[in-house]
Amino acid sequence: MIEPGPLHHLTETTDSLTAALRIIALANVGVSRARWLLGTVEPEAVVDRLLRGQLHPELPAPATEVRQAQIIEWRDGLRRQDVEAIVARNLGGDHLILAAGHDAWPFSLDPHPPILLFVHGDPDLLVVPRRIAVVGTRRCSAVGRAVAHEIGCTLTEAGVSVVSGLALGIDAAAHQGARRAGVSSRCVGVVASGLDMVYPAPNRRLWHDIANDGVLISETPMGERATRWRFPARNRLIAGLSELVVVVESHRRGGALHTVDEAAARGIDVAVVPGSVASAASEGTNELLMDGVAPVRTGRDILEMVGIESRAATREGTPATGSAPTVEAGAEPMADIDARLLDEVSAGPVHLDDLLARFDLAPLALLAMTQRLARSGHLHIDGSMIGRSRGEEHYA
Repeated sequence: MIEPGPLHHLTETTDSLTAALRIIALANVGVSRARWLLGTVEPEAVVDRLLRGQLHPELPAPATEVRQAQIIEWRDGLRRQDVEAIVARNLGGDHLILAAGHDAWPFSLDPHPPILLFVHGDPDLLVVPRRIAVVGTRRCSAVGRAVAHEIGCTLTEAGVSVVSGLALGIDAAAHQGARRAGVSSRCVGVVASGLDMVYPAPNRRLWHDIANDGVLISETPMGERATRWRFPARNRLIAGLSELVVVVESHRRGGALHTVDEAAARGIDVAVVPGSVASAASEGTNELLMDGVAPVRTGRDILEMVGIESRAATREGTPATGSAPTVEAGAEPMADIDARLLDEVSAGPVHLDDLLARFDLAPLALLAMTQRLARSGHLHIDGSMIGRSRGEEHYA
């Protein structure tokens, strides 16, 4: 389904849209170059000239020099395309193609908006009033994963849409937390590939879940895999969608820091979760703290920062003060929970996410329990994998 906007020369006919899709799909053209090629001249005419190894004479002067070698690369890329497949993938199916001016277009004030936006799910989530990005490293710690999970859950319970890039690690944990809130997830997943090209593969189920009860968006046409430059391009969309960007963990040169830069360029606030000074996963976030970026610890801190009152009581075992989790009256006795956890990992290490699915505990409460049992010598924690300590045979 095509939703036309004021860029009528891109969307007024199927031929125009097809030509625009062909240029956007080129792996080596980039967003700025594509906007320059498509901004003023009919896309069919631009493609026709490029197929002959030429630029259209009516194109304005480019911001930076375009070499003939680049034009030849574009020509060769266009010649390799399966145009019928591009049409079939993009002009069929249950996704939308939005252009600027559509009611659900979220980038009206953005300095570097996408040319077209591919949408699968509920487009109204792109214009809800409260959206907060939660981003971080793929190589996160178990603590970072649990914190991102709690933040996603708490924000969603308060009616905030969680925006992230659906990457492994922090991104996925934030979206999983949002989905665990027990209400409509409202997740906004911003991906670098076409919406029919799931990446990374381990997030396939989460990808489809968000498409079903949230919204997935991309500026990459259907059928196209994510090339390297599309990931930083994706990060600017994450920033542009959000009123606040929260970084849970980031290495010194993590991709999340690029999202921070994009937020700063747009005047969007940033907050970071402090991490251990001994953790490489927190080097980038701790440097942001040294630069004066506001610290947050929990989802409640974030809600207070943006002036939203939490709609839900503190989750069981996760006090807002960050103190140790407690077991309330009527809850399963601590010793019984400990024994059940040890039994769950008796056959071998289990991922923290899998344990969260098996226990009716808040993420930080479960993490505190595993760390306590690790200190007592019953468990061994290796990243996000929880297992029995070597030589530990029983729990009394």
